[in-house]
Amino acid sequence: MIKKTAKICAIIVCSLLLLTAAGYIALGYYYSPYFVFGTWINDYYCTGLDVHTVNQALTEAYGDYELCIDEKNGRQETITGEQIHYQIDFTKSLNEIKQKQNPFNWGYYYFHPIHQTISPDITYDQELLKAAVDELDCSHLEALNQNNSPRIIKQSGEYVLSDTRIEVTDHEKLLQLAINAADQNQSRISLEDHQCYYMPKLQPDEEETYEIWAMIDKVQKAEIHYQDGAQELLLDGRGISKWIITDESGSFQLENHQLTFDQEQIKDYIQEVSNVFNTKGNVRTWTRQDGKVITITSKGKGYIVDEEAELSEISYALETGSRITRKPVYAQTGEPREAIDMGKTYIEVDMAAQKLYYYMNDKLKLSSDVVTGNTSRRHDTPEALCEIYYMQKNRTLHGADYESFVYYWMAVKGHIGIHDATWRDQFGGDIYQTAGSHGCINLPKNKAAELYDMVKVGIPVIIHN
Repeated sequence: MIKKTAKICAIIVCSLLLLTAAGYIALGYYYSPYFVFGTWINDYYCTGLDVHTVNQALTEAYGDYELCIDEKNGRQETITGEQIHYQIDFTKSLNEIKQKQNPFNWGYYYFHPIHQTISPDITYDQELLKAAVDELDCSHLEALNQNNSPRIIKQSGEYVLSDTRIEVTDHEKLLQLAINAADQNQSRISLEDHQCYYMPKLQPDEEETYEIWAMIDKVQKAEIHYQDGAQELLLDGRGISKWIITDESGSFQLENHQLTFDQEQIKDYIQEVSNVFNTKGNVRTWTRQDGKVITITSKGKGYIVDEEAELSEISYALETGSRITRKPVYAQTGEPREAIDMGKTYIEVDMAAQKLYYYMNDKLKLSSDVVTGNTSRRHDTPEALCEIYYMQKNRTLHGADYESFVYYWMAVKGHIGIHDATWRDQFGGDIYQTAGSHGCINLPKNKAAELYDMVKVGIPVIIHN
């Protein structure tokens, strides 16, 4: 009984093994034309599918090809796969994978799935691609420059260079970028990222425009800031540009390849410089301790601009594009134009107030009423910035109609001095208008003595109204 049972079991097991082997072999034959169990290609499950079916599925996953070209200023253009007969095909790679598979090893693949990534074979008509690139708008930017040649125009009183030309596309580089993108199935290229633009070479007439502009630009950058004391005048590019000579058509007249300038206008400007800086005598200001600004007008030698020398200096500035601050070139100079600096120790004669003040180290040491020149007889004491240049005691002053003895004589300007006047009983007020001096500054004897003992030759003196 046991033997019979064992025999039955053996028959059953053998039958099962035979059936299993038959099933396994049957599946092996089944997978012969197809990809075996556990095959994944480009993340697509290929088990039981043939090469054609898988190729169709992978191709559809790629979609229709389109190349987007990113241009300047946000513009975009496209080339479609249809334009260039663009096709992709995985057949070759799929066949290679299929040939390497043993369908009777499907059981192994069941436990060890196959994951592979492949690239398609790409074909397209390169001549059609070249034609498509040539048809792009960005391939014809040169046409936009035909009416955009650089020009020199007048704007806000000055010449400016107007160059509205645009960068154009490098055709060879663009075509190569498109070929590379199509070969690698890339869908987008940026012309700016690949430096596919360049500024076209200047034509001979455009080069001449730039050469003229270089000269004009240098001239207009020239600047002469005339400054002498309180007087100022500025010659800048706007003023200079008016001197550049052009013909009726607006073309610049060159001489020996250099700009030419209207000499009459330059001379008119130099006359303006003379009008500003030429003087008869001089006017200067002084701010005294109480903050009042005093103006001193002298009637001595004034300033005269050397117009020939100025013409030479201006011509040099135009030639070199210099930017300088300077005084005009003078044929004759007068007293300094700068604001007066009396220092800390000085004598002030205020003729309007008929007062004399003596300051030592910015401290008032003496104050006195005075009598100055008789204005009704035109013996006015002149306004002056001077100094004590001579001192003497017990001196007799001589004039055409007088002879006066003084105890303390302090000469300050020519025959004018500060001295005592013992023949006077009163000082200050409006005495000077009808009974003033012959031009000197009269002091009471005691004040003159006090001042004489405190000052010395070289002490500055300012006399003003």
